[in-house]
Amino acid sequence: LLGARGWCRALGEAATGGLVASWLTEKPAGPARLRQAWVAPGGGAPAIPGLAGAPTPGEPWARAVAAAARRATGADLGLAISPAVAAPPPAAAGAVDVALAVDGPAGTQSEVLRSPGEPDFLRPRAGRAALELLRRACQ
Repeated sequence: LLGARGWCRALGEAATGGLVASWLTEKPAGPARLRQAWVAPGGGAPAIPGLAGAPTPGEPWARAVAAAARRATGADLGLAISPAVAAPPPAAAGAVDVALAVDGPAGTQSEVLRSPGEPDFLRPRAGRAALELLRRACQ
């Protein structure tokens, strides 16, 4: 859908270790549609120009990252993947929450993904959920 509309995207990735950036660039037209990706290791803050404040896990921070990525690059869509909680509550042991957000012409959409298991299991699941959110923003 991005290619059909001629849309470009920008990415702030803090919870999936660059996995989504690699997926967005593996198709032949992918690199031309990704204006820039900022990848922050360990759930830190991506170094996006204009992104103010300290990272606070959750949907508001993911929304701010998506909007800052979009503004900094002039992309049509900004996508963000960020930790949703600083530390899981005891009742959620073995679960990891990730906040996803996309900022585009129709506004900002966000959601929290709760995934059971270890972070290595979560990364591809969160990445697929982020791409699905991106796809929905293109409709």
